[in-house]
Amino acid sequence: AALLDYGVPPSKLLLLRPGALDADAEGETGCLGDAEAEQVLRRALDLMGVEVEYDLAVRGISAPREELAEVHLGPIDESTPDNVGKLSFGLPSYDEPADGAGGAAAGSAAGAMVTKRVPACILVTAMEADVDADFYAAVSDAGLVFDGKLVIDANMRTTDPSIFAGGPAARFSRVFKTMPLQMHANTAEVGARLAEALLERIDPLGGAADDEWATQSMEPPKPFIAPRGVSAVLPGGYNYVHIKVPRQPFRSIDLTTDNPKLPDAGKLSPGFTKLVLDVHGRVAELLYIGLEPVEERNLAAVVGLHEAFLRGAKELFEGGAVGDWISFFRQEWATALYHASFKPFLDTLRAMLAEDEGSNDVVDHCLRVLRDRKEGGGAADGADGEADFTCFDAMKTRIGPGGSELMESTKKMIEVMVVEYIKRNRYTLPKYALPEKR
Repeated sequence: AALLDYGVPPSKLLLLRPGALDADAEGETGCLGDAEAEQVLRRALDLMGVEVEYDLAVRGISAPREELAEVHLGPIDESTPDNVGKLSFGLPSYDEPADGAGGAAAGSAAGAMVTKRVPACILVTAMEADVDADFYAAVSDAGLVFDGKLVIDANMRTTDPSIFAGGPAARFSRVFKTMPLQMHANTAEVGARLAEALLERIDPLGGAADDEWATQSMEPPKPFIAPRGVSAVLPGGYNYVHIKVPRQPFRSIDLTTDNPKLPDAGKLSPGFTKLVLDVHGRVAELLYIGLEPVEERNLAAVVGLHEAFLRGAKELFEGGAVGDWISFFRQEWATALYHASFKPFLDTLRAMLAEDEGSNDVVDHCLRVLRDRKEGGGAADGADGEADFTCFDAMKTRIGPGGSELMESTKKMIEVMVVEYIKRNRYTLPKYALPEKR
């Protein structure tokens, strides 16, 4: 998109996107993470006249007199790295004459891998953020443990208790098998966790004793829960926003508005919005690709919430009441979700429910159902996602429609807290009416 913005003619560009396009793919597909989004982008590139290769990867270059002359392409096979951008750091170079003489001899070094040669003056490569050689050397020289990334314990410490780390270049020890890589977590949440760990170490009033820091913690780390989002402006003028929680569910419910099927040939797709719920009804993912700019920060506030906070979004969608998620989340009722005090309100509500008798009764009921299921020969919890369905059904039954089966004390506590929240923010949330005093 940047080259096109700088005025480079589309006919002069060749884009390599090996393995990015698969109309039947499910889950992560290409850098956009969605097969339907890749189809939308492909249509835009075709209409602009940009040549795209989906089945070839860079195999080498020809650079006579240290000037790029050709890029050598070949098919994807088992020898192709998962991240083909890394090839740019180790491309075989053939210093053949500019007129192509001796090309066969030079090309023989690449063998049958090279099936296409493209005249070029610039080669731009891209890859995911990863550990480079200098970082690895620094980790090795410091005597720290490296396992694809810098290994840390639950307190964000390396094997040297004075060195802390976090972010895409770090990972929790394999002792904690269920923890996802930090590259999938929200960077602000990772940074806050790292700062908290450092403060415990350096704070003279609240820090732990030195001998406590000499041994690495074997307690599992708190899971990262904040959603992580990426956004970009794509060729064709598309705005792309993709927001996900760090831990993706085994199974999910896909609620897509704006039919993602491509229009007639010669026309740009209008794009679409996809909302993905886990089996408990929580929003696990939101993906938007369209020609209209959207409010990314507001959409990020939606991901991670239960669909009950969204006016029962699943039921509205299945009933045909939601034609466009973006318009739905721009309605006046949704301003409460984007308010700065909404997250602290949720945190307080969760803390109080954790100590509430009625809430604990629901949890105990779910645990009893899961225990009975396991004793009856059901699959191991989490092995196939079935335990999530069992727990959700048990919880739904115990809570009842609109919370009708909850203890009266629990319903009253939630009601009081919601009313207090609206009172404190009544000037910024005028749509919400307060109950009249009796």
